[in-house]
Amino acid sequence: MVPSSKLICYNTSKLNIIRCDGMKINMSTIKSSGVSLHFEKHKANDTAVNGLQRHNERVPGQKHSNEKIDDSRTVDNVFLKKSDGKFKQAVSNVIENERENGLKGVRKDAVRMVEATVQLSGKVLDMDEDEQEQVLRDSYEWLKNEFGENNIVSAVIHKDETNMHLHFDFVPIDEQGKLTAKTIISKPKLQQYQNEF
Repeated sequence: MVPSSKLICYNTSKLNIIRCDGMKINMSTIKSSGVSLHFEKHKANDTAVNGLQRHNERVPGQKHSNEKIDDSRTVDNVFLKKSDGKFKQAVSNVIENERENGLKGVRKDAVRMVEATVQLSGKVLDMDEDEQEQVLRDSYEWLKNEFGENNIVSAVIHKDETNMHLHFDFVPIDEQGKLTAKTIISKPKLQQYQNEF
């Protein structure tokens, strides 16, 4: 945590949300106004992982089935962390580097990646685009601090769909170096995240 004497605080929106550099935005002020966090687990052999990468890290001109994507705005998407290659390989690399025993002994049916999606709605959508993006950037910082920067596979803000949102893909490795989505995305943890986020 940054000492309060080193913080620079300023008003970021019409909702009178105070943002301090080096800290997350006061999400409790706006969470009832329209910021939601959703988690989805994925296994190694999950074919959806390839689809996630295609959707999340799309490029202009790429064909897609989602009719809500405005291809002319895809160039405006903001990559906070772009995957190094294919998601499956990036996940394996994170496990190899960050897990206590590397890839050795990982169950075939283990959850190897979790996608967190932060969506905006309600009064937050009344903010201008820069303020909405800042809410998502602050959400990214919270997620990065909570789940570990080295565990991130990909993080991107989509501006080319109906509402701006953040996709944050990470490998669920805890502080002890264990691959454990069961612990990280447990009911008590989800309640904790709801209170902290």
